[in-house]
Amino acid sequence: MPAQWPLLRIGGTDRGDPRSPAGGAGGATASGGHRRRRAARGAPLPERGRGGARRHPAGPAPRPGGLRVRVSRLTPPGPGGVALVRCAGPGSAAALARCFDAPRGLPPVGRVRLGTLRALDGAAVDQVLLARRGEEVFELGCHGGPAVVRAVLDALAGAARVAPPADGAGAEATDPVEAAGFAASPRVAAEVQRALPLARSERACRVLLAQGAGALDRAVGEALARCRPDPAGARAVLSALRTRGRLGRALLDPLRVALVGLPNAGKSSLFNALLGRERVLVAPEAGTTRDAIEEFVEVGGIPLRIVDTAGRREAPGGVEAAGVARAASAARAADARVVVLDATDLRPEALALAEASAPPRVVALNKIDLLGEVLPGPAVRVSARTGAGLDALGQALLTALLGPVARLDERAAVPFTPRQLGLLAGAERALARGDAVRARRCLEAVGGGSL
Repeated sequence: MPAQWPLLRIGGTDRGDPRSPAGGAGGATASGGHRRRRAARGAPLPERGRGGARRHPAGPAPRPGGLRVRVSRLTPPGPGGVALVRCAGPGSAAALARCFDAPRGLPPVGRVRLGTLRALDGAAVDQVLLARRGEEVFELGCHGGPAVVRAVLDALAGAARVAPPADGAGAEATDPVEAAGFAASPRVAAEVQRALPLARSERACRVLLAQGAGALDRAVGEALARCRPDPAGARAVLSALRTRGRLGRALLDPLRVALVGLPNAGKSSLFNALLGRERVLVAPEAGTTRDAIEEFVEVGGIPLRIVDTAGRREAPGGVEAAGVARAASAARAADARVVVLDATDLRPEALALAEASAPPRVVALNKIDLLGEVLPGPAVRVSARTGAGLDALGQALLTALLGPVARLDERAAVPFTPRQLGLLAGAERALARGDAVRARRCLEAVGGGSL
């Protein structure tokens, strides 16, 4: 059972509540008079159950003052990456309407919407994903840190205590992705719901919602229809889907990018500029960065892991030598490398490092704000100090990592799990050897069929 948040009431008290005049110890002492007054009015007396407990006969629906909103945490207590909170009961929609901030308001039943949860004073609490399971049943995904979860629960509690009863369903969605709802096959829909809490960007959420709306199933259906009459056409569809799968995996498992270069090229300054905050220490002395430091950054709606590394040089030994060794290891393990060059000091060893770095790589010519002329060449010109060229660097990175799929429409069909990609690859191999039956079985299994 989920850990239950204390029951929240919207006005009034309930019979049996110790704070209520009709409940608790006071109710027990007045029970005889209460029965005599009901009998005098001709009202039915409550039956006595086992142990003398009273069972009240069914009566009219409770007054609005007795409506309840129940808030509970569905994920286990303690720190975690994400947490899931359930908000249900009469008045839940009105309570969430007070604290959930999204351009189109609350989602309709069966839909999901990304927005900001706010406290009653308007302060942002967390960016959350709100799913509406019923008219008055909601599930909210938030970051899983204990302080964040407590703030989310407090915000919901504050909104519930002052919200009036709900008087209608949420407005219909106008967005084409959300309007389609979860129309995908059962297996894909389940994978979408499991993946949504892991999404690190709004674009990732919207791509996943498009698959939940049936985009992937429609593309797989097209390949299925072509298996026998047009195997080459089916293979072309599958090849395109597998290429898009690189984007689907990158949205959920961000790719790693290492900043490499000689000391004092401005790697740490560029690292801070990409993050938009001062994360690492920057100093004019060589060897300031001695360890690989990793942070998440969003580029074009795609999350990336950016790694700042120590400058490449012949270190005398000790801690600095260990830092240089870790920098080399981080560069080898990265999915792409940004070779940072100092535009004011293009020494031969810096150019040699750029040439020797394994692709995919992007060469960033830093400190262009200190130059009077524009240097020729294919490098991306940036200034970590002024921010010039950072957008161009981000686009060059995405092109190096993902190619054209980095700019793919968010409503397109995109496989996003290893299971889906494995089945699509199996279908493509089966078609290559002329086995249309096996190819169809693989494609049918994408949506939940068996091989």
